[in-house]
Amino acid sequence: MDRRGTRDLRCLEARPSPAWRLALRRTDRTRPPFPDPALQHGTHHRLHRAGNQPDHREHAPLHPHDRRARAHLDQKPEPAEPGPRRDRTALPSRRAVADAPTMSSMSRHRVGALVVLIALLASACSAAQATAPDVGVALPTVTAEPPTNPAPTTSTTAPVTPTSIAPAPASTIPDPHRTLIATAKAHVERLEAFITPDGDKVALPFQVPNPHQFGGPLTLMVVEGEPGDKWLQVQLPIRPNEQVGWVRSIDYILSSTRIRAEVDLGAAAVRVFDGDELISESAAVVGSEENPTPIGTFYVAAKKQNTPEEFWLGPWALVLSSFSEVLPTFSGGLPVIAVHGTNHPELMGRAITFGCVRVTNDVINHLAEHVPLGAPVIVTA
Repeated sequence: MDRRGTRDLRCLEARPSPAWRLALRRTDRTRPPFPDPALQHGTHHRLHRAGNQPDHREHAPLHPHDRRARAHLDQKPEPAEPGPRRDRTALPSRRAVADAPTMSSMSRHRVGALVVLIALLASACSAAQATAPDVGVALPTVTAEPPTNPAPTTSTTAPVTPTSIAPAPASTIPDPHRTLIATAKAHVERLEAFITPDGDKVALPFQVPNPHQFGGPLTLMVVEGEPGDKWLQVQLPIRPNEQVGWVRSIDYILSSTRIRAEVDLGAAAVRVFDGDELISESAAVVGSEENPTPIGTFYVAAKKQNTPEEFWLGPWALVLSSFSEVLPTFSGGLPVIAVHGTNHPELMGRAITFGCVRVTNDVINHLAEHVPLGAPVIVTA
């Protein structure tokens, strides 16, 4: 037998080398398990034929003279380029994942309970933060002189209590007993009234000068308008009685009063009120049936202080804004109606005058003192 045949016999009878054992162990790792041991030999034989596994003869020890084969065995694999090291703890192997036991029902319950507990704690923290009172920023107290050696500040500020806002005051209800009075300024020479604001002038039957012909400044009772209005509607002291017109508010000084006088013709009495309060009441002498006292709402247009020669009129006469509705003139002048004194106090309670209202002298002094110009005088039957 030649050298080649001897080498082949030695290769067939030789035991596998360590290199062969290492290769065999490597192939066993990737070899799929066989369900039936009886089929293991036949299947292994077919794998060798198909070339899926190396033949034993390919891994037999090589002849020493075969330098090419020895060089092939001595050749070391080239080291692979270093790459990013894989974190084996972070990513388990496929076998570990496949072989990992599934989560038991008890473990799932524990995880669920832990998740619920964390959610409850988070919601409790959020609720506590939402319900915490907002005390805002405490403002420092301002003092007249700061201390020379201020003590260290400590947090002693109490929570700020919200200040309750008082409701807005209700709108002021007009006083039914309040009367607005317009007094002419010094530059006004005579009464000038208009039918409407910025309209035509009222045709006056006679001039009403300022001051009034019976004394005192020209005074008018306001029927409509308030302070600040450009125009005021007033009652005019002319005939016919209770006639109204418009005047410029810029020409008048406004004031008000709660005093009013009432003349009761049926009871022949004069009463004075301050709002709802009765402050005086006295008997009077009123107009006769032939010359009745005009009925209506008028005002005190002037206060005339009588001379001693006019003793039958008493010390004072409160000239009203009304005129006799029967007499065209009286004693050569206008038949103006007035409340005045008398020299016959024994006639109180009777209806015998030409339309004026007589009271005792002490009463007229009281009226002249307490009833202002422009105060309303209401005459009823």
